[in-house]
Amino acid sequence: MSMSAEKWMRQHGWETTQRGFAIWQEIETKAPAALRMSADGSRQVSGKTRAERRRAIKAFVFRLVVDFPLHSIFHLKPKHLEAHCKYMEQKPLSAATICSTLSHLAVLCVHLGKPEFVRDFHRYFSNPKILQRSSVARREKTLESAGVNFMELYDKAHAIDPRVACQLALSWFYGLRVKESWCFRPHDALSDGVLTIERGTKGGRKRAITRPLTEEQHYLLEYAKSMTTKSGSMVDGRL
Repeated sequence: MSMSAEKWMRQHGWETTQRGFAIWQEIETKAPAALRMSADGSRQVSGKTRAERRRAIKAFVFRLVVDFPLHSIFHLKPKHLEAHCKYMEQKPLSAATICSTLSHLAVLCVHLGKPEFVRDFHRYFSNPKILQRSSVARREKTLESAGVNFMELYDKAHAIDPRVACQLALSWFYGLRVKESWCFRPHDALSDGVLTIERGTKGGRKRAITRPLTEEQHYLLEYAKSMTTKSGSMVDGRL
């Protein structure tokens, strides 16, 4: 099992531990936007993204103080980013994980007023190809390929909780993400033949299904309405 960045830092003594937590507190108090805002500062990112960003930046800071006598995040230099990139390259981590970490570090640099540090992350790697992510699916990810019959799954879920079963059906028949099916408000969704999804979407971006709904989709919409109030969502109105 790999050692966490915090444990790694603590193993290197009290002074190193103090600097690590001091720099992390400095980010929280003097550059809080780096932890919760988009790179351009125009909007707050989702709770999931905030949690992932905190983990990525904290791991970066805690490993940084072990290798360098850094006392302030505002003294950050390209060599610090290069060292962390070399660490990720040697680990090795997947291209997706590395790219996600680099994205969070890029936001940090932008909010520290050092955007030039991240204009070309490739220069920090001995093998820039490590950042190439494949867009080709290496295996099927459908329920059918996993040997799962949706209607059997739906029946089992319905026997336990009809509301959860309905959420699953919304994902299956409308292509909703899990959070979208939770936040779905069936009474407000359909207007002039267009089904609008605006709550629980990725990045808060509203989207719409403009093609005519099938008979099954119309039936499902009416069924979902029967489970909610006029302004309620699919989780008892809590969202």
